[in-house]
Amino acid sequence: IPKTASADSNPVGNWNVTVDRWLWNYTLNADGSVTWRDPFNGQNGAGKWEVGPGKISFTWFNSKTTESWDVPLKPLKTGKTTMEGKTYDVNAVRA
Repeated sequence: IPKTASADSNPVGNWNVTVDRWLWNYTLNADGSVTWRDPFNGQNGAGKWEVGPGKISFTWFNSKTTESWDVPLKPLKTGKTTMEGKTYDVNAVRA
């Protein structure tokens, strides 16, 4: 699947994701898998993603965190994530 500038047509690729004080590097793969890595402390994880009506939803393995990105993507507020009971805005930019 070729990479495009629009996540609506193809979100596969590398993304820089900012949530509150955190920054993560996501890699969305064509098979629906996703990995994340914290560039500052090396922590990482994996999950899966899928495109549904108006959003991209993420399921993270071994985590209660929920996350979804609205599509089309909007600068500075891509979507929402809920971690440990608190909801944060998500900003994702293609790397």
